[in-house]
Amino acid sequence: MLVTLSDINRMYHDYFRTTGREPTRVYLGHEDYREIRQSGEVYIYGSFLEDRGHTAKIMGMLVFEVDEPRHLFVC
Repeated sequence: MLVTLSDINRMYHDYFRTTGREPTRVYLGHEDYREIRQSGEVYIYGSFLEDRGHTAKIMGMLVFEVDEPRHLFVC
């Protein structure tokens, strides 16, 4: 199943409601990561971090690609 920005938004708010903290990271499977990056949505942008080089962000969360085709986790 394709991960959408709505899914990420829902998980973001679920995490915030449960923990009282905003999540800082989102983990996506490599197919989901590729499809979301190709979507061109405004939530996705690149930033340069001093210690990690170029990293994508979604809704202010660092994006990490995992070694699974489909995966979604925020924390």
